[in-house]
Amino acid sequence: MSDEYAGVARLYASFLDPVLSRTRRTAREALDRVEAASVVDICCGTGALCRDLAAEGYEVTGVDYSDAMLGEAARRAKRSRDIRYFRADARQLPFEDGAYDAGVLSLCLHENAPEDRSALLAEAARVARTLVVVDYSHTRGALGVLAHVPERMAGSRHYAAFRHFIAHGALEELLRTAGFAVLHKEVCLLGAGLCALVLPERRRKGARTADRG
Repeated sequence: MSDEYAGVARLYASFLDPVLSRTRRTAREALDRVEAASVVDICCGTGALCRDLAAEGYEVTGVDYSDAMLGEAARRAKRSRDIRYFRADARQLPFEDGAYDAGVLSLCLHENAPEDRSALLAEAARVARTLVVVDYSHTRGALGVLAHVPERMAGSRHYAAFRHFIAHGALEELLRTAGFAVLHKEVCLLGAGLCALVLPERRRKGARTADRG
């Protein structure tokens, strides 16, 4: 399978990573709401969030399927020796159940095929006790329309997945149908997205039952 990010990883890091700095800050603030020492950034791309989290003292693991993205992440993480990077399919992560205190899925669900999105969430919830999920919530208004520009530039397959994601209720609907409870959410992506702290609904109900016991 070809690497669709080959040749553009450095461009992505140079231009999009700075643009998304406020969104990464929102994700870090969501993590501050839970007791987490270890974090896995799933579909970590060029590792910008990994570096931010490592600088704040988290034990960080980054996972991506793209060799080009991981290569750029490693190149930019020379001063962040505590970050571990793995090449892996996010639908089949090479970690034990509950290996991490928290997991992050940032701006990756919309670019995956519809049949894979719930699988990504389920696998993330298997390896991490709490999840922070960042993605589009709508594309209404001028700022929302602008979201189409980078998504279209990412290629026809990517753009088709993005359009399907938006047309079918975007992040909130995906979380609902996949059986996740939203514990906290913040608007991000200049108003076109959400950063949500989530748990599988069954896990939240189990915690409530234990508390009553």
